[in-house]
Amino acid sequence: MDEGGVDLGPRKKFAEVTAQNLLKHARISTAPVSLRQVIEHLQSKTNLDVVGSQKFTEKVSGLLVVCKKADDEFVTIVFNENHPGCRRRFTLAHEIGHMLMRHGSCSEDGPASHAEKEANLFAGELLMPAKMLKKDLAATPDIPSLAKKYLVSAQALSIKLSTARLL
Repeated sequence: MDEGGVDLGPRKKFAEVTAQNLLKHARISTAPVSLRQVIEHLQSKTNLDVVGSQKFTEKVSGLLVVCKKADDEFVTIVFNENHPGCRRRFTLAHEIGHMLMRHGSCSEDGPASHAEKEANLFAGELLMPAKMLKKDLAATPDIPSLAKKYLVSAQALSIKLSTARLL
């Protein structure tokens, strides 16, 4: 069960393993995770474009647009440039999660949907891999310092530490 009482069961593991496999294939083994390297790896495999926008309201962090044409697929991730860096990183990781886990449109399900929770779990594991985090936590048991090292918010790090049962 997650904090909202929704059982994600094997889907939680799927989200985490998908993120771990991406890190492996993108050859990333240290923090902070280079999203540039992740995106470049994905672009070598898919028709992916990532763009920032200043036209979003504060409530919109980003979106994923998938266009299918004949037997090809084009994917665009748009993120809110007005958000702080840590938030933009999480948004990009979250939208990459939607893309890799083949989530359809989630807008009707709202922020508490299974797909949104899976994308959050994916983003948490992509940006803060449990294996790396466990090692770094032993060396630096300080949340603000670790958050700075991983380029994430203290809140995101606290959630990850809790869901990974590292605290």
